[in-house]
Amino acid sequence: MTDIDALRKAIKYLEGEHDFSTFTVDRGSIDDPVRLILQTDVTTFGPLICMRFIGTGFLYKMVRSMVGALVFVGRGKLPPEAIKEMLEARNRLACKDTAPAKGLFLKKVYYKPEEWRTDRVDSPPFWLY
Repeated sequence: MTDIDALRKAIKYLEGEHDFSTFTVDRGSIDDPVRLILQTDVTTFGPLICMRFIGTGFLYKMVRSMVGALVFVGRGKLPPEAIKEMLEARNRLACKDTAPAKGLFLKKVYYKPEEWRTDRVDSPPFWLY
């Protein structure tokens, strides 16, 4: 059973401009780990959970790392505030497991300013077979 309310609270800690060093695996090749996450949300479609991150740029394995940590919150193994603490640690050792690539994908790249504000996820962003 997944605690969707806890997930929704936890994911909001990732919004804004932060140093995402905790959520990358190759910090050595990055000049600046600060990124801006414009919007996050959690949507459910029956048993499926869709976590969405809209940002101006992402670090290597950043989204997979954030999702991996959020899974711990959703399963009740961490409180939502743990995401804030991980972010503030700025240390990869503070992060939990990286989520596998399966099920994670890029939905859209926005080129026009503010275009992302009108995007919604009204159905699963893939075909179910």
